Amino acid sequence: MENTVIQWLKEAADRFPDKKAYSDREKSLTFKEVYNKAAAVGTYLCKKKLSKESVAVILDRSVDTIAAFLGVAFSGRSYAPVGKDIPEERKTGILKALNPSFILSDENIEEAFLTGPDFGALEKALEGVTASDPLYIVFTSGSQGRPKGVITSHLSLMNYISAYTEVMGITKDDRMASQSPLDYIAAIRDIYVPLLTGAEDVLVPKEFFMQPASLFSFLNENRVSVIAWSTSALAILSKLNAFEGQKPEYIRKVCFSGSVMQGRILRQWQEELEGARFVNQYGPTETTASCTYYVLDHKAEPDEVIPVGIPYKNYKVFLLSPDGKEVPAGEEGEITVGGPGVTLGYINDPE
Repeated sequence: MENTVIQWLKEAADRFPDKKAYSDREKSLTFKEVYNKAAAVGTYLCKKKLSKESVAVILDRSVDTIAAFLGVAFSGRSYAPVGKDIPEERKTGILKALNPSFILSDENIEEAFLTGPDFGALEKALEGVTASDPLYIVFTSGSQGRPKGVITSHLSLMNYISAYTEVMGITKDDRMASQSPLDYIAAIRDIYVPLLTGAEDVLVPKEFFMQPASLFSFLNENRVSVIAWSTSALAILSKLNAFEGQKPEYIRKVCFSGSVMQGRILRQWQEELEGARFVNQYGPTETTASCTYYVLDHKAEPDEVIPVGIPYKNYKVFLLSPDGKEVPAGEEGEITVGGPGVTLGYINDPE
């Protein structure tokens, strides 16, 4: 396996130079353009001779922001996505906890993108970076209400993305629709799956999730074939009677996660997207998005409890009871999490 995601980026730029990698409402970037923009940002940071501490990225939800993330990685540093529109108190708390070596923002990002790439400097910056080094830090609310940073290494990210794309069967011919803000853990699928597979990621305008007709029209116009959305997003669309009008015509692969999926809602989606592959994911942020999956091989019953499934490749999972003892999995190795005090443990174990 490669040591860093920058190797994925280089290989994608070589294999699919003129193919769209990411698109938003305003523009799109090919894989080669993403590579060049990332190299420019990486060079800009290298010239500043910063410490190896993380770089905070406070930008709008756009394809250029994704290029900025990769640019930080190109400089040999980890990045921390910070939502531009989050409350100031939370933003201040994140920056205090992070203590970044630099902040990429509207004030300097254009200058960074206009920097001439110095590939010698970038190669030198990456010389000491190993697979176990941090790639990004995503902040959650934390159990005490204070922002908590979760660090993910290159290896853990690449392990998860490799396993996820294998389960979902994603290829270069797929187009994905991104739902999540870029500072949420779920966004890593939308950012990194294209680099491994050559698929295209389309950022969906967030207001469309309250406008089903506009959303489905957008998905069809972009011929979206893959969605990996939160359970709540699918549930909201169901409650808004989204399928009464236009239906998604091209979706063939659906992943959902984040909360318990009600059987009746899942069944509706299955009936409307006949023949599509549905996969339930489970896992906290610390597992690099998710650690288990369950492929639906049947139409869900209205009152069915959907299992969290089995571990992704190179993951290990186990159940702990309130007394700390391990709870055996079911006969088929599938796990249904429930009951007071039952916790799902995990190990992301690429080795």
